Amino acid sequence: MIAVSNPTVFRSSLGGLRCCLLTLLVLSLCVSAAQAQDFFPGSPEQLGQLHEHFATAVYPYARHGAQPLGITGFEIFGEIAADEDLKTQPYGMLVEGLPADLLTALRVGVRKGLPAGIDVGASYTQVLDLGYEAYSFDVQKAIFKPTALKPGLGLRVAYSKGESGSIYSLEQIGAELIASKGFTAVSIFGGVGVVRSEGDFRFPSTDPLDSVLVVSPSSTDTVLFAGVRVNLLLPKITVAVEKTKELQGVVRIAFGW
Repeated sequence: MIAVSNPTVFRSSLGGLRCCLLTLLVLSLCVSAAQAQDFFPGSPEQLGQLHEHFATAVYPYARHGAQPLGITGFEIFGEIAADEDLKTQPYGMLVEGLPADLLTALRVGVRKGLPAGIDVGASYTQVLDLGYEAYSFDVQKAIFKPTALKPGLGLRVAYSKGESGSIYSLEQIGAELIASKGFTAVSIFGGVGVVRSEGDFRFPSTDPLDSVLVVSPSSTDTVLFAGVRVNLLLPKITVAVEKTKELQGVVRIAFGW
């Protein structure tokens, strides 16, 4: 049996999760003005460019620092990430129905601390109006725990698998090196990562001898990221940016202890 040292914090965290999920649901309903759209056919080069852009936007980045949660630590979170560059690209015409022309990803997840400075996590991602859904899992190990005098350093590995109906599927694995420094109520973090993404587009073929046209692009991308996390006792608010070939912004709300 797991003992909860502070029932008030536990109840407040559960209430925070409900609030977080409700906020994301309401946002999804308000922003979604049309039914989910799939990707549209294009040249192999265009689909490869679209795949790389989309994959780096929906990858489940850490969005937290190197400080381990600890064996009793637990955190639940919801976040929204937005990328406004997709529709401005030549391959952006292969995607229709994006709300406000933004590639908007909603993600909810949970993280749990284990012994030896290890944290594990799982999350679910949905991209508005594209019908794309993904599940991801990650493990993070604290190399150096942050102290009052020096920053912390952590290594995180993540795996994600998702699909958009029968048109597009995506499998990803990545590793990130995270550095962070905490203060009284604010912590800053940043780092670098590498993401490998394998995709499959499947479209009806015009060739009478082949009913399905398959294009399987792959990409390996380096990402730079940085963020600020404000600890308001129960809610923890994170604002972050991530840079690959494009730039996207993220807001996360987390609850835990």
